[in-house]
Amino acid sequence: MANRMRPYSLLVVVLGYFAVPLPAQQAGATVEGDVYLVTQGGDVKRGAGNTVRLLPGQGPMHAALAKVCRDYFAAKDKGFDDSTKVLDFITGSLPALARLTHDRIDSILVSFTVAASPTGINAHYRFGRVNPGHYLLWAETQIGDNRYTWWAPIVVRPQAGSVSKDLDNSVVTEEDLSNEFTAAFKSPVQCPLRASK
Repeated sequence: MANRMRPYSLLVVVLGYFAVPLPAQQAGATVEGDVYLVTQGGDVKRGAGNTVRLLPGQGPMHAALAKVCRDYFAAKDKGFDDSTKVLDFITGSLPALARLTHDRIDSILVSFTVAASPTGINAHYRFGRVNPGHYLLWAETQIGDNRYTWWAPIVVRPQAGSVSKDLDNSVVTEEDLSNEFTAAFKSPVQCPLRASK
């Protein structure tokens, strides 16, 4: 009896032959950079030991942040007497509102985190295999009485091998925590300042 090849074996051999030359799927881009601040005196403060988070640049996270910001401004507005524009809050309530808003914002950002990268002693972060799209980089640190928040949009394009973005003075905001009452008048970092009426 002749040894005959079964039809399904032939199919596997034929498919295997055609599958070999197909290009591998895009593995995603690398996103990386350094985290640092340059002081007015020229000293470089490295953001070692922090965590950089990669967040979605569009979508439901932004709707959730917008709601927190609307709540913040509505509660803050209730503290003002319309006729005198004088703060009607007791001394501790506006800073408490600011702290609550920061906590709510941080909770949303953490819950929508796509990836997180520790900076280590060299203050360098790195994300591998990031799919094409719009993202935000977010990191925070505290130095003395000041809290610094880095907030930087990035775009990962198809076929991009790597994206480099340092988190430095150009994308940082500073909040003086030594005077919470004054700091509470500022909008939280991720809430845009409203135009005055």
